[in-house]
Amino acid sequence: MGGQRVYFGRALYEDGTPIARASVVVARGTAPTPEIAKITDEQGRFALGLPEGEFELVVRQRARTWRARLVTSLLSSHYVIRESTSTAAEGSMTTSVSSESSEGSDELALASVSNDAPARGREFATALPLPTVGGEGAKVDAPGLSARVLLVKPDAPRKPRAPKRVFETVLGRDERTRILDVEDAPWRMIASLVIHDRFGGTSVGTGWFAGPHTLITAGHCVHLPEMGGWARSIDVIVGRNRDAQPIATLTSKRFSSTEKWMREQDADFDYAAIHLDPAEAEAVTAKTGWFSTAVLGDDALDAKAVNVSGYPGDKGDPIGCEQWFHSKHVVHVAPLRVYYDMDTFGGQSGSPVWLEADEGRKVIGIHAYGADGAQHLGLRANSGPRITADVLALIKSWIAKR
Repeated sequence: MGGQRVYFGRALYEDGTPIARASVVVARGTAPTPEIAKITDEQGRFALGLPEGEFELVVRQRARTWRARLVTSLLSSHYVIRESTSTAAEGSMTTSVSSESSEGSDELALASVSNDAPARGREFATALPLPTVGGEGAKVDAPGLSARVLLVKPDAPRKPRAPKRVFETVLGRDERTRILDVEDAPWRMIASLVIHDRFGGTSVGTGWFAGPHTLITAGHCVHLPEMGGWARSIDVIVGRNRDAQPIATLTSKRFSSTEKWMREQDADFDYAAIHLDPAEAEAVTAKTGWFSTAVLGDDALDAKAVNVSGYPGDKGDPIGCEQWFHSKHVVHVAPLRVYYDMDTFGGQSGSPVWLEADEGRKVIGIHAYGADGAQHLGLRANSGPRITADVLALIKSWIAKR
C-alpha cells in the first residue's frame, strides 16, 4: 500500500454536467486498494489515493452505472472521467478518461490542506503484545428471521460458485442478500458510516460495535492521505435501512488507528476505532449489544464458513443506505490476514467477518480489501486483517478509552 499518490477526479455527463452525489469505487486493479466508496460532490469531484498500476473505477448514480479505466502512470494529479454514449453497452456506460483538468486551477482547490498532527483522541497506537485470546460482548435477545435463515456455522458445506458476472469483489454471480430486519441481532450491531474528510468530501464505509461506546472499522475509513489525514467527522448510523428511522445517529471526531497504517498504509494493519460519547452511545448499545472478538488458530479458521455484512456503495439511494449480507468460506489464512470468497463491494470496508460458533458469534477479521489484494497468492478472494492476540489487545485498549 505504500507509494500512493492522491488523484483528484471529476465525473461528468457527456454534455459536461457534473455527475453529483454518485458513488465512486475502485472495482479492481493491479494493486490492492481499500474497499471504500467515495461520494462525488455537487461539482462531480472526488479524490482517490492510488498506487502505480491499472484500475477500473465504477461510478454509480441511482440506477445508472459507468466504468472508467485508469492507468495512473498516464494521469496528472487532476483528471476527468466523462460519459461516452457512443460506446455505451447495454445496462451501463463506458467513460473516456482525460489527464487534463477541465477547469484549470479551479479544480486545484481540493488540494489545499494542511497535514497537522492528530488532535487529542485521534491518536495512533502500536499493537500491544498481550496474549489475550477472547473478548466480551453484550447479551442480546433471540435472532430475527434473517439471522435464523442466513447465518452459517463454521462447518457448513461449500456451495458451487456461479460463473463470474459482475466485479472482482463480487466473486461471480452477486449472491449478497439485503437485510430488512436491521433492528434485530446481529445486524443492529453493524453501522453505516458517512465519512466527512478535511477537503469537504464524503465517503461511505461500515463499522461494528466492539464495546459500549466503541466501533471497529478499517483504518482507511478514519485516516487516508486523500482525506487530508484524519477524517473531519464520521456519522455513525445504527440500524440504517433506506429512509426508515434508524435506531440512532451518532457523530464522532475521535478516532484511533495503528502506526503501521498511518505511516506506511500497511494493509495488514488497516484497522481502527471510532470513539463515541459514552453517555450517548451506551444508551444505544444497551439496546443493540456488541460483537465479541476471538483469536483462533489456523486450523479453526481454514476452510470454515464465515459471515460478513455491511453497507456497500453499489446499493441503495442515497448511496450506502442498505445493509447487505453474504456467507462463504475462508480460502486462505496468513499470520496477519484472512482471505474468503464472500461477495463484498466498496463501502463495506470495516465490516465484521465473523463465525457463528456454538458459544456465540465471534469476529475473526475486519473486512478491508477486494480481490486485487489476493493476486499475489493466485486467489480470487476478498480479505481483511485477522484478529490476532495483538489486535485483540489493541481493541481492548481502545474500548477502555472514554
